[in-house]
Amino acid sequence: MTCAECMFAYSTNEELQATLQELADLQAQLTELQADNERLTEEKGVLLESLCRQTEKLEDSRTKVDTLQELLLHHDQAEGCTEREQKLVELLKVLANVHPFRNCHVIDITHIPLLLS
Repeated sequence: MTCAECMFAYSTNEELQATLQELADLQAQLTELQADNERLTEEKGVLLESLCRQTEKLEDSRTKVDTLQELLLHHDQAEGCTEREQKLVELLKVLANVHPFRNCHVIDITHIPLLLS
């Protein structure tokens, strides 16, 4: 084998070794990314399940609030209610009839003290 042939064989061998090392590195990265992907998929499932439970609880709470609000708004004022309680019921009735609050489950309560005075 001539010197030029040895250099060519050596150079080709180095290139092949470098390529094999790159492939091994990429395989290791792929394995790590697949493990990360599997872990994230499991976490996504747990979070989705939790979100579903919280959504169910929220809907249940909304239903209870709506039911209690209906009872409060349509119940004759019982004797023994304090003046403050009567004002709160009246305020709730007013708020229930104001268009922006219809079908809304969140009412800004920061203005209630002003309305009660």
